[in-house]
Amino acid sequence: GGATAGAAFVDASAWPQPKVEQLFSVPTIRHHLPITTKDPNLFQTPPGWSEEQVMGARRPKVRYVRRGEDGRVERQFDRRAELEEQLERESAAAGGAWLGQIGSGEWEIRPKAVLPALVQVLKGLVAAGLVCALPPQQSGKNQIMYVISNQYLRGEAFPRREKLGAAEKEDKEEEELCDLELERQRNIARNLELLKQLGLA
Repeated sequence: GGATAGAAFVDASAWPQPKVEQLFSVPTIRHHLPITTKDPNLFQTPPGWSEEQVMGARRPKVRYVRRGEDGRVERQFDRRAELEEQLERESAAAGGAWLGQIGSGEWEIRPKAVLPALVQVLKGLVAAGLVCALPPQQSGKNQIMYVISNQYLRGEAFPRREKLGAAEKEDKEEEELCDLELERQRNIARNLELLKQLGLA
């Protein structure tokens, strides 16, 4: 199907074991996205287009207009849904997919355009080396799965503090108290010397 087109596969058998990354399918990714349920006529105006009031109409009415550098109208649509349809067609004709836009924390895109948009984004991430696409024979699933291309480096374990016995712990606490007492005595001596210099002792 469309989800398999252009996917770049990797040899998962070459990965160091064990694998700890979570595999994701396109439907799973779609499920976690904030896709809007709004009517397309309520979508925000896309970049490059403007929403203009129609003068002389009996009722308040707007149209969606794209103007050239000279200010002349190049394209216009009476309904936002018509504009969305045109944007999807233009993107498909150019060999891509309309990706919609983000508005009020939601992904404004029509349901039928979600899958092509996700596939295009994933293809770009795979091409950039940020995501790997695993075919069914490597993932054990019945569809292409995607996994983040994280890199792991061998680290060093944090140093462990030895546990002290009760007697050793008590000796250590006494030693710390002795150090504090010595520091206190030194401070007292310095203060007395200062008072003598000032003629106050």
